[in-house]
Amino acid sequence: MKKTSHSKNIFIFAIVANLAVWGGYYMLFSIVKEKDKNTSALENTISLASEKDAQLLSAQKLLDDTVEDRREVDSHIVAKDKVVEFLEFVESLGNPEADVNISSIERGPFEEKNVLMENLIIQVTVKGSWNDVFSFLSRAELMPFKSVIEQARLEKVEDKELGDIWRADLRFNVIKFI
Repeated sequence: MKKTSHSKNIFIFAIVANLAVWGGYYMLFSIVKEKDKNTSALENTISLASEKDAQLLSAQKLLDDTVEDRREVDSHIVAKDKVVEFLEFVESLGNPEADVNISSIERGPFEEKNVLMENLIIQVTVKGSWNDVFSFLSRAELMPFKSVIEQARLEKVEDKELGDIWRADLRFNVIKFI
């Protein structure tokens, strides 16, 4: 009878030990699974941060590589604080004998709905000899700014004091930064 009780105790101890070992395995498996999940989340975070850094470096390289090109493009657009200088430049396009008068300046929307730019619409009247008017037109067409002559009207006006003079009325657009 003693042997049965001793065998019974060993059997119960073996079952309890077996349950303890399986419980330990389960806890160890749960801990490893949680650590794996945390590691995976950290890997994803690092991967996203790495991709973001690579994109930022790529964008910075693109900006560095296009500095000269952007300066070239910017030189064809009137700066927001250089409108007066631009208007003086337009007036200086005529010969000294020509009478160049900017009669109106309007702001208009940029055709591509760009919030950084707008059209500057300028109405100019030029009076003088044919050479004076033609010289102004030629120089206005070759301005180093992105401009479009929308309307041009030329007429010969007879003046009793000055003789025959020419008059040109121009309306053109120039892109300007806001």
